[in-house]
Order: sequence, then C-alpha cells, then structure tokens
Amino acid sequence: MSLAVILIQPLRAQEDREKPPDFEKFNAMRIAFITERVELTSAEAEKFWPVYNDYQKMKKEIRDKRQANHKYFMDNAAAISDKEAEDLLAQYMELQKQENDLDIEYNGKFREVLSAKKVFKLYMAEMHFKSYLLHQIRGQERRGQQPLP
Repeated sequence: MSLAVILIQPLRAQEDREKPPDFEKFNAMRIAFITERVELTSAEAEKFWPVYNDYQKMKKEIRDKRQANHKYFMDNAAAISDKEAEDLLAQYMELQKQENDLDIEYNGKFREVLSAKKVFKLYMAEMHFKSYLLHQIRGQERRGQQPLP
C-alpha cells in the first residue's frame, strides 16, 4: 500500500484542479485501489497511469453522450416519433460500439506497458472497486450518512 500512497501525490497533481474535491478523493481512492490490486511497480505506474487516464477520459466522453441520449429520450418519450426513436436508438448503439472499440484499443495499449496477467488484474480491480464503492454507499445510506463521492 505504501507504493500506492507514494504514487497518488504526483498523479493527483496532474488532475484538473477545477474538479470538485469529492472527485479528487474518489480518484485517489481508485488510484490506490488499482495500484495495490494490480501490484504496479513504480516504473509500470509511471507508464500505465497516463494511458489509463486517457482511456478513462475518452470512456467518460462516450458515457456522457450515451447518458444525454438516454435523458433526451426519457424527457421527450411521449412526443418522440418512431423515426426519431429509430435515430436515437441508432445513436445509442453506435455509442455502445464506440465504447467496445475503445476497450479493445486500450487493451492493446495496456499490454504495451503491462503483462497480460497485470492487465487482467486491472479489469478485476476495476470490477472490485465498483463493488467496493456500491457496498460503501449502501452502508452509508443504511446508517443515514452522506455517501462517498
């Protein structure tokens, strides 16, 4: 875990300072969690995190477009024509394809800096981190506390 703590400070300095503090806290948790679970060395982390951050940024752009598509449909469902629904559905599926293509592209990029075993550990760490966050949020909601960022 000490490696994760050492790596967090320089990586946090790279983050956009205009993001809310909660995002920084979440990002630091994610970095520490993934670093520990993947067992990144400092040399690997130096090469890996810029690639991973680019991947996350591009993935977020696709998810944001998909969510905007979904919100538009939900806000206007009663008034949308069948043709417009067809167009929205085509856009939605194209965004799904873009996300899948991005995953495939970045799998190759991750393999340029990490072993296959560590890339697989990355995917498992991401899944476990999501589960961890959901567990934390549910626990806090049950206790009447404010959820994590």
